[in-house]
Amino acid sequence: MPLDPISTVAGGVQTLGGIFQTIFSGRKKAERGLNEQIDKSPIYKQNQSILDYYNTALNRYKVSPTDSAMYKRQQQNIGRNQATGINALQDRRSGQAGISSILRAANDASLNAEVSAEQQKNQRFNELGGATNMKVNEDDKAFQQNQVMPWELRTNLAAQKLQGAVQRQNAGMQNIFGGIQTIGGGYTPKPK
Repeated sequence: MPLDPISTVAGGVQTLGGIFQTIFSGRKKAERGLNEQIDKSPIYKQNQSILDYYNTALNRYKVSPTDSAMYKRQQQNIGRNQATGINALQDRRSGQAGISSILRAANDASLNAEVSAEQQKNQRFNELGGATNMKVNEDDKAFQQNQVMPWELRTNLAAQKLQGAVQRQNAGMQNIFGGIQTIGGGYTPKPK
């Protein structure tokens, strides 16, 4: 059962080539390069103006209507108007008749001041709603850029690495078995 030396050498070379192909494919260097590239992906920085606007709108909304500058100013003006009205009532008869009118007007003005303060708070709430929408968009951009995109890149890279490794392994195995076949094809049985 002699083996053909040319087939044996050719098959051996092909088998060794398959082994070297699986070992020295340059896979590690390519993987390092891709990992470095992914690590350098840009990080989205949220727009500070939008974040400041949101925080300001939130802080303005949190102010109680009766703590607002407008409400306090109106209450101060009501008190001054009361004092002026009472001071204008010099005699007893006009004092008795006028005090109730002044107090009624002051109470009405106080209620109107509270209504105005509530309206102002509603305006601040609407501003907060707009700022919240802007902030949600900023948060979504940051999440997409900083978390989703790098994750997708790494996932795609892992899939590509696996696919490349499988292809190299298959090619190496084909070369190994091709070499063995070549060696086996060089076998010629002894005549009987």
